[in-house]
Amino acid sequence: MKCIFCKRQFNKLEDEKDIMAHCKLCTTPKRPDKNYTFVCFVCPFYHTSKHGDMVGHIRTHTGVKPFKCGSCEYSCSTNSALNVHNRRHGGVKSHKCSKCSYTSLTSSHLKRHIRIKH
Repeated sequence: MKCIFCKRQFNKLEDEKDIMAHCKLCTTPKRPDKNYTFVCFVCPFYHTSKHGDMVGHIRTHTGVKPFKCGSCEYSCSTNSALNVHNRRHGGVKSHKCSKCSYTSLTSSHLKRHIRIKH
C-alpha cells in the first residue's frame, strides 16, 4: 500500500495503530471539509467520526480479517459484518417489508427491495 499524499510505502502486515496514526496525520491538511475526521490515505474514502469504521475500512486495504465465524470458515474485517453473517446461520430476518411478505437480514437490503419493487 502506498500513501496517496506522501507516497510512503506500507507493508500490509504493518501494525494497524501505525497505519491509523499515519492516516490521521498525513491527511489532515488534505481534508476537503473540516467535518471529516478520518481520510483514507490509500483511496478517496472519508469518514466523519467513528474510529472503528475507519479501522474497518483500512482493513479492506490490508486484508486483515480478525473476526471469525464460529460455525464456518468465514472471516471478515468488522464485527458488524460478522453479526450480519451470523444471522444467516440463525435464519433471523428481522427486517420486514410493510407492503409485502419480504424479509431480510439487513435494513439496507430491505431499503433496496422497497426502492426496486415498490
